[in-house]
Amino acid sequence: MNRDISRLQIKLFSDGADIQSIVEMSADPLIKGFTTNPTLMRKAGVLDFEEFTRAVVRKVPNYPLSVEVFAMISRV
Repeated sequence: MNRDISRLQIKLFSDGADIQSIVEMSADPLIKGFTTNPTLMRKAGVLDFEEFTRAVVRKVPNYPLSVEVFAMISRV
């Protein structure tokens, strides 16, 4: 049985919310994109989902990015 993962007909996306880890994972040719969600962002200390998303796009501009955000509630 051939176990060469690069021959799979799927795209691997890394799921997380740490920008440094995202940048590091972008060096892996098997990683084809990134995903995140509010729970991961909260756990990583992200307070501004929009700014986080813009920062990821600046750091890894040539990768697909899926960001799940249901709502942003402003607390005054």
